[in-house]
Amino acid sequence: MKHIQSKHPLQYAEQKENNSPVSPATLSQSQATSSHFAQQTLPDVFAKKDGYKEGGLKKQQLDKLLIKMIATDLQPISIVEDKGFKNFVYGLDPWCVMPSRRDMTRKYLPAMYDEAVKQVQGELRETPHVSLTTDLWTSRQTRGFITVTAHYINSEWNLKSAVLETARLKVDHTAENIADELKRICTLWEILDKVCCIITDNAANIVAAVTKYMQIKQQPCFAHTLNLVVQDSIKNTNEIKLSQEKIKRIVSFFHHSVKATDKLSEIQNQNGVERKKLIMDVDTRWNSTFYMMERFLEQHEAITTTLCLLGKSNMCLSSEELEVVKGAVLLLGPFEEATREMSTENFTSLSKVIPITRALQQCINSNAHMRTGFGTELQKQLQKRFATVEKVFQLGAATLLDVPRGTNNSPGRGPIEMVKMHSVLFPKLHALAKKFLCIPATSVPSERLFSKAGELISHRRSALSDKNINMILFLNKNM
Repeated sequence: MKHIQSKHPLQYAEQKENNSPVSPATLSQSQATSSHFAQQTLPDVFAKKDGYKEGGLKKQQLDKLLIKMIATDLQPISIVEDKGFKNFVYGLDPWCVMPSRRDMTRKYLPAMYDEAVKQVQGELRETPHVSLTTDLWTSRQTRGFITVTAHYINSEWNLKSAVLETARLKVDHTAENIADELKRICTLWEILDKVCCIITDNAANIVAAVTKYMQIKQQPCFAHTLNLVVQDSIKNTNEIKLSQEKIKRIVSFFHHSVKATDKLSEIQNQNGVERKKLIMDVDTRWNSTFYMMERFLEQHEAITTTLCLLGKSNMCLSSEELEVVKGAVLLLGPFEEATREMSTENFTSLSKVIPITRALQQCINSNAHMRTGFGTELQKQLQKRFATVEKVFQLGAATLLDVPRGTNNSPGRGPIEMVKMHSVLFPKLHALAKKFLCIPATSVPSERLFSKAGELISHRRSALSDKNINMILFLNKNM
């Protein structure tokens, strides 16, 4: 039995699952079947075994796939030492030997990182213009990092994005220190003289780092600016702020009470309403406030009934407060669509900023709730932050270069493809397109990495060095 278990694990597992012994007939039949398809000679066996040795072709392939899996899924490198994973790999291929964690971090990970770096460097050398998105973030272990992502149009006229570096910032986050770090990264990648624009949030330190110390054009992140428009409008409209806080208390009550949550589910079933969990907003994301209010309105009757049955009728919204929330959701709907448009695409062109901004203003003006305090405040904040949007050169240039889509002359074609098609007729337009159509409207590409970084720098991966964090996040984005 030990021989069968060690030498024929698949047959042993099958028979054990069926609670029946492995008979010699079954074993012979299995061996006969396998030999029918491919009977290996001794040289073949030894040749196969050699492939799994250090430096062997098969081992190189498997080790590369292992690194790709870790980078793609942000698995901890220590997975190679996990007993369950080792058993799984052995079941797939008994010849395969897992590399050590030490070899992974000192040999295989750096080798694949260097290979990917050369590929990105090659493309950056060929492009005349590069735009950057960057932002600062803090890990769960309160370690400060800066991430820089490059955007460019390559020689084949494909729009590309590549994470250049996720660097640890051990100094104070002053404008001068941030500028020094950005210069170091740009110099390392040999693109300092190619950077045409850097997209950041509206924080004073990073804006000064780009404009004052680097003297490069800075473009505020459109999504972040929209967030400020809505957040400031809510803060400055007392009736909306009070309704928001009251809904937050209701949501918090249900989130912290099993009894209340169960009762709400019961009422939802009785009313034939789809069971949905209430949403709590996040202070830094205005659209979470929209989703919280929208879900509250959708489940209002069930929520009110549940609160009354639990003796919490004092928490319910009055009819006047409910109307305020309904009006706010209607006014914020277009802002949610604009934010989703900015955040869902892999790359949102700068050419969309002016059209979306003016469309938002028109939506508010035509809304029946525009004359409310909240509608007036939204219009005021939009005017404050986007009054001169047409006068920003890079915004105007990108908008003009974005050929109208869906017309008879450009059915379904994007601006880059259209410029590429007419490069012989318009050589100067061709050059301008490479400069302005590579600029994204938001710093979302850098921010998206934060959530991935949060997954990476978790409890199981807390021992990762700053160097390994950078390499894994680089591969995750650029492989």
